[in-house]
Amino acid sequence: MYDDVELYYIKEGEGQPLVLISGLGSKMSWIFQIPFFKEKMMVIAPHNRGVGKSSRPNYLYTMGMYLRDIKELFEHLNLREKIHLCGLSMGG
Repeated sequence: MYDDVELYYIKEGEGQPLVLISGLGSKMSWIFQIPFFKEKMMVIAPHNRGVGKSSRPNYLYTMGMYLRDIKELFEHLNLREKIHLCGLSMGG
């Protein structure tokens, strides 16, 4: 990633990518959805910076940083095709 931020993510299943983005401070938002969707598609659920197993830099985060984190994750995973994107709260 960039800015020395390591973004943890869950990646399970195969097929069309479904990216699940949580709100601020949440890492377990999708605990019940992942088992269902991983049987039908490739599910990717990142922990936002500052949450869960992702890096926690000691400075204020901006919406632009969260967006860049997701963009960098897509590049890391070589996601170039269309995706399904689902978010809640700030992730929506």
